[in-house]
Amino acid sequence: MAKFAQKDAAPQSFYSCYGYSCTQRALVELSSAQWAGVLKGFKNINSAEQERIAITKAIAKIEALVVQQTGLTPDLAEAKTVKQNAHQMDCIDETVNTDLYLGFLQDAGAFKFHERAHPLHRGFFIDGMWPHNTAAVREIDSGAVYAIDSYYRDNGVKADAVPKNVWLDKWRPSSTPN
Repeated sequence: MAKFAQKDAAPQSFYSCYGYSCTQRALVELSSAQWAGVLKGFKNINSAEQERIAITKAIAKIEALVVQQTGLTPDLAEAKTVKQNAHQMDCIDETVNTDLYLGFLQDAGAFKFHERAHPLHRGFFIDGMWPHNTAAVREIDSGAVYAIDSYYRDNGVKADAVPKNVWLDKWRPSSTPN
């Protein structure tokens, strides 16, 4: 994922990846009011669990703002429409974007109980699993790592926060919307 890192990216100016494996990028410039709206969800957080919920909602809010500003087609859950719509995102795009947004949130001081962690990877074909990637956070007190996976949800729907060991064990969400 390091090859997709954006130097000097900030909520006021960054590139959102799309088109499968970050083959395309759209410039995004969130206003101060938009960014304040994202950060508002982190007020009155009293536990790590509450903060993970706020993180998943913030990712959804940023995704919706990206689509609104760029005019990209809203990204649908999973990467099933590659032939019909190059605006869709695979797990590489989702991981790069979500990891970037986690960095913005951390830099803004939104986190009290977590810190951004290295993205996670599972599956190598030879083990019978399709490769999949996701962004992650680490709970500061316990050291527990949580996948922050936005790939399985439509754009603008809150991401999933899943314990690393569960996510690595072929986790997929139920068919019930998050």
